[in-house]
Amino acid sequence: NSTIPNSVVTIGEYAFYDSTITSLTIPSSVKTIEYGAFIGSHITSITIPNSIEKISGHAFSDSHITSITIPSNIKNIEQGVFYCCSNLLTLNISDGVEIIGSQTFERCGIQNLVIPQSVKLINYNAFYGCSSLESITVLRIVPVILSDYNVFDNTNNCPIYVPQESLVDYLESPGWSEYADRIRPIQE
Repeated sequence: NSTIPNSVVTIGEYAFYDSTITSLTIPSSVKTIEYGAFIGSHITSITIPNSIEKISGHAFSDSHITSITIPSNIKNIEQGVFYCCSNLLTLNISDGVEIIGSQTFERCGIQNLVIPQSVKLINYNAFYGCSSLESITVLRIVPVILSDYNVFDNTNNCPIYVPQESLVDYLESPGWSEYADRIRPIQE
């Protein structure tokens, strides 16, 4: 397990590009992870502290990460942050995240997805090609805005669960209607 020193505030662009480090501890002094910081790295285990306010695009693309929790301080998960992380099986998005960027989790190995009530917008291809998905649960009462197309395409045709009281709203909302045959009410 490698540790970043407490004096570090930013993990710079391509800092761990193609690195063979498999486990890393990020101290609470770090506020930003810049573009491509861990792209192609062999990292499988990393803890993102609550101090992180921004993870820039493609920060972990094509890495070997297996599990991640996105802290609530991160309001916008930027484009392609976990793009093509086929080993990423477990994803926890904390309540507080508001935007999921385009291609953020495209082609990941996620098995079960819970989108917290704080998420207001999901951009194109955010979960495209997550073919191991078994279920998607969306907790927001007001339908999440799907900015464009293909958000949940090629996701194993898994069911999409939404709040019971919002079922009709989701079925009739732009973007969601294309998944109407997959949308089901959350059973309480």
